[in-house]
Amino acid sequence: MNPPHTPNLRIPYSTSRNYSAVLVSDRRGIRYARTTSQKETAPKQLFLSRRVTPVYQLIVASLLLASSSTWAADSREGPVLDFEQRAQWGFAEDTRGLLHSSSSSLNTGVARETTGPDTFAIYGGPDRPLEGRFEDGGGAVSWNGWTTFDQTEVPVFWYVDTFNSENLNGNGAGNHSMWCGQSESDQPLWRTPPGYGDNWNSVLIYESGPVPDTATGQLVTLDFRFNHELEIGYDFFYVEYDSAGTWTRVAQIDGTNKNESDSFPAPGIRFSDIASREIVYTGHDYGGEQSNQVRVRFRVVSDGAWSDEDGFLDTTAGAIQLDDIVLTTNEGTFAEDFEGLAPYLLTPEKFPFAGDFADVIPALIDVDPCRSNYTPMAGFIDFGQEPRNGPGTNGLASTGGSASGVQYGIPGNWVTNYNGGLSLGVVSLSNAIVSPEIDWDLPGSGDDGVDFVGAVLRFDIWAHLPLINGMFYWLDVFSAAPGGLPERGFPVGGWFYYNELPVWTTKQFDISDALVTDPEWVQVRLWVVDFADQWGFPGTAGTPSPQYDNVAVYKYRQQGPNLVAQTQHLPQDSFSPAGSRDVSTVAARDALDVPIDMAMDVHSGSFFVVPGDSIVVAATARIPGTAIQDLRLMWTMKTNPLFEDAIRSAPSGSRHSNVVAGPAGTEWSGEVTADTCRSPSGSIQPGRFFFNLPDVDFMYPGDVIQYCIRATDSDGRVSTLPSDLTGFGQFDHSYPRYGTAHALPSVTESLGAQPSILVLNDRGNEINFPEFRQSMTELGKSEGIEYDIYWKRAPGSTPNSNGIGTAGAHGASVEQLSGYTTILYFSGTGTGVLLADGMPDGLDTKSDDIGLLESWHRVPGRRNMAYFGDRLAQAMTTNAAIQNYLNSTMGVEYVASDVVPHLGGQRTPIARPVDPAYETDYLTYFNCQLENQAGNTVGVVEHSHIMPASFATYGHKYLDPSTGQLINGAAASVIFPSPNAGVVGYDLTFPYSLSWIYPRAQRTVGVSDRTVLLQEILSLFQESPGSGGPVSAPAHASLELRIAPNPFNPRTIIRFAVLPGQRGTVRVFTLRGELVRTLHDGEFEVQEFTWDGVDNDGASVASGVYFVRASADGQVRVAKVALVR
Repeated sequence: MNPPHTPNLRIPYSTSRNYSAVLVSDRRGIRYARTTSQKETAPKQLFLSRRVTPVYQLIVASLLLASSSTWAADSREGPVLDFEQRAQWGFAEDTRGLLHSSSSSLNTGVARETTGPDTFAIYGGPDRPLEGRFEDGGGAVSWNGWTTFDQTEVPVFWYVDTFNSENLNGNGAGNHSMWCGQSESDQPLWRTPPGYGDNWNSVLIYESGPVPDTATGQLVTLDFRFNHELEIGYDFFYVEYDSAGTWTRVAQIDGTNKNESDSFPAPGIRFSDIASREIVYTGHDYGGEQSNQVRVRFRVVSDGAWSDEDGFLDTTAGAIQLDDIVLTTNEGTFAEDFEGLAPYLLTPEKFPFAGDFADVIPALIDVDPCRSNYTPMAGFIDFGQEPRNGPGTNGLASTGGSASGVQYGIPGNWVTNYNGGLSLGVVSLSNAIVSPEIDWDLPGSGDDGVDFVGAVLRFDIWAHLPLINGMFYWLDVFSAAPGGLPERGFPVGGWFYYNELPVWTTKQFDISDALVTDPEWVQVRLWVVDFADQWGFPGTAGTPSPQYDNVAVYKYRQQGPNLVAQTQHLPQDSFSPAGSRDVSTVAARDALDVPIDMAMDVHSGSFFVVPGDSIVVAATARIPGTAIQDLRLMWTMKTNPLFEDAIRSAPSGSRHSNVVAGPAGTEWSGEVTADTCRSPSGSIQPGRFFFNLPDVDFMYPGDVIQYCIRATDSDGRVSTLPSDLTGFGQFDHSYPRYGTAHALPSVTESLGAQPSILVLNDRGNEINFPEFRQSMTELGKSEGIEYDIYWKRAPGSTPNSNGIGTAGAHGASVEQLSGYTTILYFSGTGTGVLLADGMPDGLDTKSDDIGLLESWHRVPGRRNMAYFGDRLAQAMTTNAAIQNYLNSTMGVEYVASDVVPHLGGQRTPIARPVDPAYETDYLTYFNCQLENQAGNTVGVVEHSHIMPASFATYGHKYLDPSTGQLINGAAASVIFPSPNAGVVGYDLTFPYSLSWIYPRAQRTVGVSDRTVLLQEILSLFQESPGSGGPVSAPAHASLELRIAPNPFNPRTIIRFAVLPGQRGTVRVFTLRGELVRTLHDGEFEVQEFTWDGVDNDGASVASGVYFVRASADGQVRVAKVALVR
């Protein structure tokens, strides 16, 4: 069954101005014009300063092309994405920790799957089994009201009109010209019509008859009068001619010829006065299909934002009017004044489009069940079908299919199109699936409170989208007030997401701020966008992703104004930009100011890193009839007594209040009121605010600052970010780390005494760190005394250049790093942007972590480093320099992305020491499903298959449980000795996270096995015992019960974090307490149990909510799970 697809109207060229829009009737019978382009590829909302170039491949482009706006002037002919959009909207690894919200519903996940009293499913979920699922009641494929959309099929926007034409050549009132633009009647949904829109690529073309002698060259002259009004540096009017199949640019025009009186003076701009080159044919270089035509085209290209469509640029007459064209060839002189009826000398031309590849497939089955979905889903696989809006402008009906070298179990091994579809590479894929209009109000009054204004979108996605492929998933929403027009919105963040892991994941996004106030309905669009060409990625690692399923929308009650912050807009742990660690004198200490800057790099066009100076949040009063009355940041700082009162100053000024600043060594506190974000032109960015704390004479190494944001609306409702302020001001690690920033190093006396251990957390979340902190506590070591932590914010997102190698910004210089003799590096489950070398190869950042660490290794004295990460080795194969560090400094040889096949499928292999530095076996837990703290599936745990490189040795090997023998050919850890000026240090690599280390047998006393391993590592590194003395582990670890996917169909995985050797049960019950299925009864050997929705008699159970009850040695855990047939 195919969903409806609305093709562009193909009305013959005429003087009519209505052919560029589609009239759509909504369910209320209201007709409104919607351009068939459906607006833009890149979002329109802007939060920070505009014109920020975020990633290295763009820096290279700007250096080569010598302009920060040259992307729009590049030879690529497809729709243009501007620099700023990529800075503000960027791309991000599909990982945890990107957004923080004042809403507990978002922070804890939509855990309340059943209705009320605070959260209601308005679409999908357990109570609406067919909504958001691409199947009918019998399990057959069905679109269930969803439609599809091809972003790249753009209508033509050229037509003849008298609009803004009277000045041209002094022709006066009633003069006709060719206008590329839209009127208010054409586009009633635009913010500031008339004018032009986003993502335009509209062509007007002249084509001669056959040239009699193609071997003879000629000079073609062209002249005309024109008006123009385009965004400077980002939107352009091009004049080009076809030379042997290549469009050669004659002129590139932006800005406006409007005068200070806001009018267009006569006689307009004369083209011959501004043309940059002539139109010259030398022979055998004519254009057209037969290479025998003179072809000249006029093209208007706009980027993804700032136009009359979104209202960020309000033009008087955008984009351009052309008149009195005179063109001379060897065949004669031709003139066109656009008076009278068509045909004219020039003809609008539809631009090539990629095609609409959206389709529903019945299942996606992999040899690994962790990666399979056995029910229908919607995606964009190109298996050789004719796209819904085909054939293309070139007559092509099919690409023949797009295939990949990776086997996914799909017949033909077809993948999502990555070569431009029907356009054959002229444009890149940009497709969406579009939900039905979803009623906001449910029957009854349970959800009718004025404070039910929050909304969450949730869906399952097969998200194998490696960054190297340049393919991303994305989303946007439409909503409308009763009787109002639809408005488009985006989740705060607006990222384009990639994911290196080939897995099914459950994603949720808070879309509250994307909706109009008190909507009647909402509508969701889920996208695939191919930015490989625009963003400089290789673009050839095709996959069948994304595939979407189980879409649900929830509304929830808000306690007050909505506060949302992106992690990279929050402060980052930092070293002093001075680069020194000298604290021997007052003057030296005074020079070590540590600014409180956001994690994100906001500097474009060079290799320098400049962190944003402010803390930025989105704040909206979503409850109708209210406004934000007060918005402030509250802070408390524990000061280092080494940095005396004489060099410190308390914050002052009109925005600072309630400041308490005592002597050095005490805790300071205060509040800062918010200021509004503005664009470079000074216009206010609604709902975007920033806070500034002093950059100098305020924070110094060893200081720790905690902060929260409080918003009060006009009815007195209060919300905070974080929503739970437990631990604020206590400095005992109970407060969220994203609300804390450390100034490093934690130097304690004027001779430079400081911690000897630096922990580099390269995952930006707190998943690994409860285990790490517990182990360090058991070893008697405390943060700020024996070890420091450099916590990298949002490491998988871009723009992001806040690694340890950003000296002068957040990171450390060699001198500052040399104060540490041991570095413990944690990358968790991450891949993509981890340790970087600062080179612009498209997969990297400006952080030269590799160069810094290599220099640190060469500092005289003992230098030791241990690396923990599931996929670190794979991530370090992105270029030669980084791989050389992997081989030569870490002593590691990368073999494959997953070691499990080499281990005979083991997912809980035992690591056994083979080097005398280690003594204890431990279990490495390679779980099928990785979940986040909200219980949502976020990926399969893969662990890189590594081997010792030259001169390195095995630290641990994996054990074959069937034979009791060690498995050769795969390292459970690697030891690499690194002599340095006569002193031997070590680099140790563990191809898994610290949190995946479990004991082989239950421990009721003593320290954990991961603590024993850390102790063995630190002993090898000759680290001193902790000052606090060893502390015993808790008698029993807390048992965790997690279920994913949830809801599920046909099966779900129940993870019960029990220790091998314990005894207990795992059972499924109905809500009435009736036993449905016993999944385990006896001694535990594994931690995962699969329920396939059948009872103990083998019969399928009905859709609904069930309880899972798990017990072990007297401890009981219960969780809900929803089966959706």
